[in-house]
Amino acid sequence: MAALETRIFLPTGFLETDKAQQLVQWLIDDIGWFSPSKYGRSMPDIKLDNDADVMEELMAFYDNAQRLSVEGTPKPSGFMLLPDRRGQATSIGKLIWTMPSSWADDEDWQKAHVEHICEAMHMLRSPLAFCALDKDIDRKLKHEVPGPIGTKVEPTVRGYGEGLPGVFWRNFYGPDYVALFGERLEALPEGTARALDGGLWLVAPYAEPAEAFTPAGAAAERDVIETLGVECFYDFETDTPPQRFPKT
Repeated sequence: MAALETRIFLPTGFLETDKAQQLVQWLIDDIGWFSPSKYGRSMPDIKLDNDADVMEELMAFYDNAQRLSVEGTPKPSGFMLLPDRRGQATSIGKLIWTMPSSWADDEDWQKAHVEHICEAMHMLRSPLAFCALDKDIDRKLKHEVPGPIGTKVEPTVRGYGEGLPGVFWRNFYGPDYVALFGERLEALPEGTARALDGGLWLVAPYAEPAEAFTPAGAAAERDVIETLGVECFYDFETDTPPQRFPKT
């Protein structure tokens, strides 16, 4: 089954365990979109002990490993919490939240998704989030470059501090990106962008995530890029990294 993936970027530095617990408890208990069954570092391979305190077990693992992946039902559902490690200060830390793509067909879910992402961004002080089909995110975060033999795959941008890899089904811009774009956000086609609570903006170029793979969807993404500034986005035609981005 195709997966819908939401990436919520974290501020620089390690996400302390108490803050991580607040997030994980919110994801599992408050939102309740999935039931956890396994956990681990990058690949969940440890079955949860039904007789144990689930939150205590998960957070003990996180505090030691400094990351946490959780898999659950319905499939594909779960998350990966990948902050900077202790002592690091980069812009690549993130929460990757996965769910069945069929959920996007429900209008009530679509509305709730926007509300939940806003809540998570405020909770984490996140500068950027986006949501799309996992295969759309994958193709925009990676590209092929010449290698010693043939080609090799490299990231287009590693984190929000290097600019934007592209435009997705839903793009949530925090205050730093809102300041970078300025009045150009209001110049986007009607119905494409709107201000959210707490200084966030949502830019949604098309109604359904699968439209990313249609000519109309590609054209809508291009309109957003040209309006907000091509220099802020990765250029796949010339393999040129973004030239403008917020300071981290």
